[in-house]
Amino acid sequence: MRLYPELISSAQHIQNIWEIPAKDNNQEAKEAFINHISRISNAAIDISAWQKQKTDNSIEIKSEEPFYKKRWFSWLTAACIVAIIATLFTKNIFTKQQITGDSLVNEVTTHNGSKSKIVLPDGSTVWLNADSKLTYEKDFGEVGRHVTLEGEAFFDVKKIPGVPFIIQTKVIHVKVLGTAFNIKSYSNEPTTETSLVRGQVEITVNKRPGDKYILLPNNKLVVANETEEEKKNSIKKEGKKIPLVSLQELTYYERDSTIIETSWKENRLVFQDESFADIASKLERWYNVKLVFSDKSLEAERLTGSFTDETIFQALEALQITTDFHFKIEQNKILLTR
Repeated sequence: MRLYPELISSAQHIQNIWEIPAKDNNQEAKEAFINHISRISNAAIDISAWQKQKTDNSIEIKSEEPFYKKRWFSWLTAACIVAIIATLFTKNIFTKQQITGDSLVNEVTTHNGSKSKIVLPDGSTVWLNADSKLTYEKDFGEVGRHVTLEGEAFFDVKKIPGVPFIIQTKVIHVKVLGTAFNIKSYSNEPTTETSLVRGQVEITVNKRPGDKYILLPNNKLVVANETEEEKKNSIKKEGKKIPLVSLQELTYYERDSTIIETSWKENRLVFQDESFADIASKLERWYNVKLVFSDKSLEAERLTGSFTDETIFQALEALQITTDFHFKIEQNKILLTR
């Protein structure tokens, strides 16, 4: 369920139903089952085939009805879980077409707690992280290959001689041929980062158009984003702030050499010696929750960790081993205190 954190509560409820003993007079189990069947029907999922299977099998195994009812109930409940998860997860990834200027564009959006894998018309593959948006023209690949990114994505670009693949964010402009790399460009974070795994990329910082940066494997380019206050000051002064740019190496997790910048693509949340404030932003996108610090000093704590299948409750409990704090969960809001 780590892949679909927003469904943890529903899945636990279904599991509780699953564990209810199958008795003929168990009204609670029957009512719970009917509620979930209704939920699936409201989602426009056809369950007529399952209903038919129930009828056919009930006739075949009449002498073992109590045992079979439990088995059939478990089987159908499992099918319901799959259908519900598939339906709800689809609702967290939106694909639409809209008119931008004179062009018809495709737009893929992911919400917190979800990710998406997209194969573009040219054969390139894009993994879109939570709270991100990828936009590309409907005729992508026919004339050129240009996409716009807000958030984070990992690109595995198919090489097409003479047709560069271009990614535009609010901070940088990336031009590639055939390569694999990660771009993280969230507007509410202090930096925009491009991390190169394979091949070569050419990067231009939007406010420094005269400079070009060439990345080689194992390198990443970090560009400082403007804060809201800096943006206001720039407007008042009628001047343009030149972003700070630094070339760094990729970060490897000390315990197993995982590349931290791209670990999210492998369904792992990995961080190493990062501030609790920065980790909180990742946890919010990963688990679709809101973390609130009641003690500002807690935000500066440095933490290291790696999570895969853990719930948000388990993740916070693990962090408590090395850092002294308490937390209280209220639906999707979590209060962090000393």
